[in-house]
Amino acid sequence: MLSSRRALGFLASAVDRMATAAVRMGRTTPWSPEGDDLLSLYESIAGFYEAREASFFPEPAPIEPWAVRRGDATDLSWPSHHELLDRAVAAELSSYVANTACQVRLRSRLDEQGRRRPVAVFIHGYLAGTYAVEERIWPLERLDRLGFDTALFTLPFHGLRAVTGTRSSPPFPGRDPAINIETFRQAVCDLRDFLGWLRREGHPAVGLVGMSLGGYTAALTATVDPDLAFLVPVIPLACLVDFAVEQGHLPIGSP
Repeated sequence: MLSSRRALGFLASAVDRMATAAVRMGRTTPWSPEGDDLLSLYESIAGFYEAREASFFPEPAPIEPWAVRRGDATDLSWPSHHELLDRAVAAELSSYVANTACQVRLRSRLDEQGRRRPVAVFIHGYLAGTYAVEERIWPLERLDRLGFDTALFTLPFHGLRAVTGTRSSPPFPGRDPAINIETFRQAVCDLRDFLGWLRREGHPAVGLVGMSLGGYTAALTATVDPDLAFLVPVIPLACLVDFAVEQGHLPIGSP
């Protein structure tokens, strides 16, 4: 029988493979550039966002989440304040109503002195995010005994934010770089709004733990949040560009 550590590693590896497969195969898009045309497209997108670097990751916005008690946990929800930079994908992304509401399950209690405790925020992998599953993957009870509150953060287009009524894969991540960039922006913006709320609530320290796609998101967030107490990427999806090059989808390094 696999040990819990080996089982977690096996699960994370499988999730990572699914995520990279999604990036490789993606969803059906109106364009399917290859070779030099694809590289030119990526260069054009890079130039678009470089000109908007100052507004790429805006400052966190204050939020007032709706709270619903679920046993020993509290489900939090609030409107996503993410604003698109690339208006070309606005019509498509805005059509996913469930994705406009941020979702977190928080377990929080006061310590013996009546003070707020540090928080470990967990970010799931690709095609995951269901609370009932995430509660079994992560060592929430152990962290509670060690003095940590815990939060399960839901990535865009996953869990309660997923596209309903269809069996197709979520639009994020996929081959469309504009969708990927804007949705990573949304994930980081939503996450930073939540981290800011935790700090205003009096939690003395907050940190991130992410698996696969969640590990990538956690690491990306750490580049713009200098106040994180810790960062733990678990078998993270490391670099979408490197993967595309390795699979021959970008003509970098070819003769």
